[in-house]
Amino acid sequence: MGEIRESKVEKVYNYCLGKIHTGEWEPGTKLPSENELFESLHVSKVTIRAALQTLRSEGLIITYHGKGSFVSGYIQRDNLDGEKIIVNITPKELLDITEFREAVEVKVAELCIKNATEDDLAEIGAALEEMCECTHDYLKYSKADARFHYAMLKGTHNKVLYHSVLSVQKEFDRYLDELNRVFVSHDLSDSYQLHKQLYNSILEKDDKLATSLVMLNLRRNVLRIKKKIAGEEMEDYLYL
Repeated sequence: MGEIRESKVEKVYNYCLGKIHTGEWEPGTKLPSENELFESLHVSKVTIRAALQTLRSEGLIITYHGKGSFVSGYIQRDNLDGEKIIVNITPKELLDITEFREAVEVKVAELCIKNATEDDLAEIGAALEEMCECTHDYLKYSKADARFHYAMLKGTHNKVLYHSVLSVQKEFDRYLDELNRVFVSHDLSDSYQLHKQLYNSILEKDDKLATSLVMLNLRRNVLRIKKKIAGEEMEDYLYL
């Protein structure tokens, strides 16, 4: 029974994935409703919801209460602003990861300023350039964002710290993906500018500015996602 259900979920998932990959459903396209998918694919709504949840967890679609699901990317939001977005990370997970980042990233910034070599700085700079080139695509941006932070981590030259953070790499990467997905309505160039400011503070060996940027924006992240989960109007915060 479990295998049959999984096969049906995959059928819906692959159907939608094919439409997205071929470009038939472009970014911003509204997906067919559950009733329409039911009529087309002859599977239960439970199966359809499971497939959509998989697509949502992979960042391929975004769902709004009362509006439906849309292909992610550069979403056309003329009629969507203010709707409550479904966030695929719980408030507890968010707080756990943010508290972890607060405990770790201040020290990462300090040690990176102290120990980073020219090669380390070049690697951080390369990740920053990549971020600049893909502010239109949150998935690519998130990967570059992660590379930026891992390059900073590498620049600490602290093996214990490095391997400790890598032990939660999967959770950290998902956090960044979700953060950038949820705030794709905001121009990701804002995030890029904040990272650029952090990078410059490292080059200038300004540890006070670097640690202040890290702490301020981590706390703003928490507030932004809490408000987004609650469906409240967002303030125009910048974030790292």
